[in-house]
Amino acid sequence: MIGNGVVGILAESVNKWERRAPLTPPHCARLLHSGRDKTGVSRIILQPSTKRIHHDAMYEDVGCEISEDLSHCGLILGIKRPKLEMIMPDRAYAFFSHTHKAQKENMPLLDKVLFDLLSLRSVL
Repeated sequence: MIGNGVVGILAESVNKWERRAPLTPPHCARLLHSGRDKTGVSRIILQPSTKRIHHDAMYEDVGCEISEDLSHCGLILGIKRPKLEMIMPDRAYAFFSHTHKAQKENMPLLDKVLFDLLSLRSVL
């Protein structure tokens, strides 16, 4: 497990039509209820979202927490890149960053990751 055992899930903010989620409620249930010694996950915190394909209540039903504050999370998951001001130091991030293509609009994100020495797991 990357981080401290607390996983955060971002509310998608780049595209107003984005409904995907990096983990479904059943995925979260398995991670939380299989035991930290097996999965490395002790908590999952989601930023609230009215757009996500699975409603917040479905995540709460399996033991996830809903909060804007992801500062306790060692690993933060998303579909699209977070806003630059939301990126916190000393965290691991996993999302579709598109930084490997050197797209001009994504270079500030890569600069921030490199400057803050963050761990980025970009899904290509």
